Amino acid sequence: MFDKRRKIFRTWRVDDVEIPERSQIYNLAPQHLNTINVESLTSYINRLAEEHCVTVGKFISQIIAPRLSLLQKQDVKHNIYAHIFKSCYSINGTSKLANDVVDVLNSLTLNNKRKLTLIDFPGLISVSDIKRIRHWCPICFETYRQNQEPIYEKLIWFLKNVTICVDHKIPLQSTCNHCGFQQKYL
Repeated sequence: MFDKRRKIFRTWRVDDVEIPERSQIYNLAPQHLNTINVESLTSYINRLAEEHCVTVGKFISQIIAPRLSLLQKQDVKHNIYAHIFKSCYSINGTSKLANDVVDVLNSLTLNNKRKLTLIDFPGLISVSDIKRIRHWCPICFETYRQNQEPIYEKLIWFLKNVTICVDHKIPLQSTCNHCGFQQKYL
C-alpha cells in the first residue's frame, strides 16, 4: 500500500522552493504615486505607524531612529529622535535627512519611497521652500473619509507657494477645527 502512494505522490523537495525576500515592516502602498496628488513621506510615516498599531513617536523611536543613527554623523546620533521631530518638515524635501529616512524606509519595506519627497528636485526646491507647519484641504479629507479611502496628505501641500487646494480651489488649512492649534508633520 505504501508503495502505491509513493508512486502517486511525488516527494516535495524544500530546496527547490524559492522564497522571496521578506520586508521587515509592512509595505504599505503610497497614495497616488506618480501623480500631482502623491502622498508626502511624513503622511506615509503616519499611516505606516497606524498600520502597525503604534504611535508615530514609537514607530520613529523604535524603528526609524535606530537605523537612521547608523547613517547620521556622530554629533546627531546621541539624540536622533529629537532631531527627526525638530526637522521633520525637511523629511518631505531635499535634505540629507529626507535622503536618509528614504534609505531607511526603502530597506525596511523593500520598496522605493523616493517619490514621496522632493529629493529629485534639489536645484529647484530647497528646505526654505517647505512649510514648517502642516497644511491640508478639509474637503479632500472629508471626501477620503466618506469614500472610505486612506486619509493622507499630498506632497504638494507642503510647498510654501501652494496655498490653495488644486482640486477644490479653497485655501489650505493649518489650524485644527477641534483644538484650534497648528499641527506638526509627525
